Amino acid sequence: MKRLAPGKSHRAELSRAGFTLIELLVVIAIIAVLIALLLPAVQQAREAARRTQCKNNLKQMALAAHNFESTNGTMPSGYLGPQTAISITAGGNQSYASPLVFLLPFMDQAPLYATLEQDQINVTLYGQNPWFNVSGCYNASLKTVPGFLCPSTNATLAQSGFFTRINEYLNGTTGTIEARIGSVASGWDPVAPTNYLGVAGYFADITGFDLYKGAFLKRHPNRFGDFLDGTSNTLLFGEAVGDPVSTNPKTLNYAHTWIGSGMMVTGYGLSSTPAWYRFSSAHDGLVHFAMGDGAVRAISINIDGVLFKQYLAGAADGHVVSDF
Repeated sequence: MKRLAPGKSHRAELSRAGFTLIELLVVIAIIAVLIALLLPAVQQAREAARRTQCKNNLKQMALAAHNFESTNGTMPSGYLGPQTAISITAGGNQSYASPLVFLLPFMDQAPLYATLEQDQINVTLYGQNPWFNVSGCYNASLKTVPGFLCPSTNATLAQSGFFTRINEYLNGTTGTIEARIGSVASGWDPVAPTNYLGVAGYFADITGFDLYKGAFLKRHPNRFGDFLDGTSNTLLFGEAVGDPVSTNPKTLNYAHTWIGSGMMVTGYGLSSTPAWYRFSSAHDGLVHFAMGDGAVRAISINIDGVLFKQYLAGAADGHVVSDF
């Protein structure tokens, strides 16, 4: 048995083995500082992983478009809207199915694609009922397709509803896009969203803007061989947050839908403030785009406007971009 030094008790020796209150507070403070230093690194690592997944989603969509062309001889058509570029309010009955619909069989979603009424996805057939008035399409629209969602944007939390269709038309001499919405308040079911849309070019094929036609044109299936500027110089798909309540893209008012949105013009450029009518993302300072050759590029929101809206968006405008 250990002998104690003269004048010391067992209690005194045992008390020296513990922490004082000050020492405990210092340890807690050090741990708090370490956690504060570690959290940003963890968040950055998580966002890097989300960005990687987002880029992979776009990559798979581009590959699906190429596989579609290999199978059918053309790329998927742009949205199935009215024959002429008129206001959506006068558009009559059209399917308004988006180009994303045609990707489903090539993204492991063949069973979902099979539930769609074939008349609704017939490019040459005009006068269909809108997709939301046909049971097969409507039921399919409620199914989430994971490959259409960016993990950095919680598009499922749209508070008010979603876009049922988007149409571009000529307003005087100005290209314009217009959207119709389905409102939760009016009894719509929660239609599944998307964070990716096809690129229609500056203002698609509207008269006066048709030099910068994009990859996806209304009821017009392109071929990759039509990308005379080169597939590596032409935007194919891009990120689109939707309609945010504020500048926080994770809080949406209205979300884009994979069945009814599908394509977007570039005429409104890129901005740090997301809006439903422009490509945007939840990634700080950049928006991911899949190019025609399948590569995925992170494009800065500060890119030159003409370069983005016209030269990169146009598939055959004659401007070959060497670097961006």
